[in-house]
Amino acid sequence: MRNIIPTLAIFGILAGVSWEFFEPEIRGMAAKVFDLPGQTEVDEVESGEEAGEKKSASVKKSNPQQRRVEPVAPDLDRVPRASSSESLRSLIASRYPLPDHRPFEEVFSKLDAVPEESYPDRVQIKAAVELAHKEGNRVFALSKVKADGWVRPVALEEGKLLVASLADSRIRGDIQLEQTNFREEVASLYDQVHAEAIERVETMRESDFEEISSVSFLMRKLIRQDEPWDPPEAPIASKLIDSLQKKYPDDEFTLVGFHDFGNQDFGRDDLYPGRHPVVIVALEGKDRGLGPFQWRAKCLFDGNEILGWLDLPDSNP
Repeated sequence: MRNIIPTLAIFGILAGVSWEFFEPEIRGMAAKVFDLPGQTEVDEVESGEEAGEKKSASVKKSNPQQRRVEPVAPDLDRVPRASSSESLRSLIASRYPLPDHRPFEEVFSKLDAVPEESYPDRVQIKAAVELAHKEGNRVFALSKVKADGWVRPVALEEGKLLVASLADSRIRGDIQLEQTNFREEVASLYDQVHAEAIERVETMRESDFEEISSVSFLMRKLIRQDEPWDPPEAPIASKLIDSLQKKYPDDEFTLVGFHDFGNQDFGRDDLYPGRHPVVIVALEGKDRGLGPFQWRAKCLFDGNEILGWLDLPDSNP
């Protein structure tokens, strides 16, 4: 027993000397095997979080080739998305396009091309003109309109404007076109009609948006199908066209498109009180000879038959 104790002491001294001498190599081997940082001195015990941060930093510095770049996910809250309202407004805008307002001089480079429906109610003359009511060789009435007076334009031919008395359209005469303000009046009417058409389209768009957005299933349907109108081959199309042809036998208005709105309630004071299936219809036609422009109307049904129309444009507006 006495011999064993000195022996153990000698082995302890040798082990301590070996560890001190080979400590860097041993730690280096352990670092390779267990992926340790490989530091040679530890002054204090570190928390797991601190050790992890130091380990990560050490790995990045010692192994730049193994550095991983994590993909950055897009911030979905910052990605602009079209709302349902915006999608609906875009669809409605394609349904009712604004009319093309070309300059008057471009559309009517020759005033002879101006349709008579576009003539102003009256024009001012710059020189006196004599008017007469004649039938054959007989003269029934004579009239003279002084310069700066007003007459009603009737027709334009070869640079002369046929005009009539404001009091009696049978009393007529002609005057040189440049001696009237016909061009200015026609151009003013042209701009006025287009301004009214643009305002009408904006009203149609807003009416469509308010009514469609009030019916959630219809709003979803229109946005999902992404088409401005129901297909023209739909069975209801022939009924709409037949009804329009009866109301406008001269084809003054044509069917542009339509969509099934569903049931709508009408009050007692309305033309067709009660609850009726409604189809929204867009028509195309001319306004005072100019256009074509669009109108929006409602067709009400009673079962499978047309009950009546609302907001149809007047014939020959």
